[in-house]
Amino acid sequence: MKYKLLLTLFAISLAFSILLAFTPTDKLCGPETSSCSIVQNSEYKEILGINNAILGITAFTILIAITILHIKNPRKETKTFLALGVLFSTIGALYFIYLQLFVIKALCPYCMAIDISTILALIILATKKEL
Repeated sequence: MKYKLLLTLFAISLAFSILLAFTPTDKLCGPETSSCSIVQNSEYKEILGINNAILGITAFTILIAITILHIKNPRKETKTFLALGVLFSTIGALYFIYLQLFVIKALCPYCMAIDISTILALIILATKKEL
């Protein structure tokens, strides 16, 4: 059950990442003065010239693949890769939340959904009990 919940959270994050990557900001967020548009058009929208949404698509696709592999054939290695992937993703999510709250001073609801899903995934993965 734990890994099916993770799959759900990763699928939500992947869907929002796809939406952010392929929907024009003005259609997705509304006017340039909206909080969402401010975040999407900020100088922090890319890392090393790669759009954050594209990085999200890549990361969540990999996390989904690893989770499916682990569900079908539970192994210590896949569990370790999954834990590392979720840990690094959560560090990224916390950084993006920090940027939105304290640097950009605007919140993107789609970004926050991705960030919160990622943090929840870490919490679920860290629980010892099977849910």
